[in-house]
Amino acid sequence: MNDKETRILEEPQTLLNLGSAYTKAREEYLSELARDCERSDGSGVQEARRDVHQNELREAERSAESAPNAQKQLVTRLTEEYLSR
Repeated sequence: MNDKETRILEEPQTLLNLGSAYTKAREEYLSELARDCERSDGSGVQEARRDVHQNELREAERSAESAPNAQKQLVTRLTEEYLSR
């Protein structure tokens, strides 16, 4: 098996792993938003901490969302290259 064939076999697994990471990041973000809806208002400092935490979770979710899209393009390109030989 050559390097391209090895990559074609490995990269789809990476895509699945990235998809799982995105799902987890999204669930964490949505869970935090749900908890926030149930909380009573806190002090200004508490609210600021919550906002920072939610922004961090939102950014992690966005970052995790873009990775599978890029990986999907890589898998498609590798597959097309392999099939066109």
